[in-house]
Amino acid sequence: LGVLFRKGEALEALSRVDTVLLDKTGTLTEGRPALTDRVGAHADAALRLAAALEAASEHPLGRAIVAAARAEAMQLPAIANFHAEAGHGIEGQVAGRRLRVGTHRFLQRAGIAVDAAMVQQAAALESAGRTVVWVAADAEVLGLLAIADRIKPESAEVVQALRARGLRIVMVTGDAQRT
Repeated sequence: LGVLFRKGEALEALSRVDTVLLDKTGTLTEGRPALTDRVGAHADAALRLAAALEAASEHPLGRAIVAAARAEAMQLPAIANFHAEAGHGIEGQVAGRRLRVGTHRFLQRAGIAVDAAMVQQAAALESAGRTVVWVAADAEVLGLLAIADRIKPESAEVVQALRARGLRIVMVTGDAQRT
């Protein structure tokens, strides 16, 4: 499986292991999240504005959004008053409008009304393993951006081989359980 053991004691202890913890990002997946879906009447504007805001961010999901906008040669407007709220979202201003990019809860806390149909679409994307990023300008939801990290081709085979040896496999991730 590509593991180097420096001491024999480690191999002896390995015989007593019944559970294996695997990191998701970069171990089971390729570690390169990419935009997979755009949802909403203003989905193109959502991508362009989210990319402008995310250009100031170092978050892997933000990099995926910026890469998708650049792949389409979208012109990104200048952002002012950038602010990040760790684990929830980012915000800033463009052309006098307050942009918010982040979780559903992040938008709700800002008092932005969310359409029930959009919530259902987000749930469907999350059930399919996507991470959903909500994009709003002022009090209007512009759209949803769905992002996923591809599973490495060999991951399923490795997990199956470990399970066949009677091991319990646990994936360690900071992602939401549905994704």
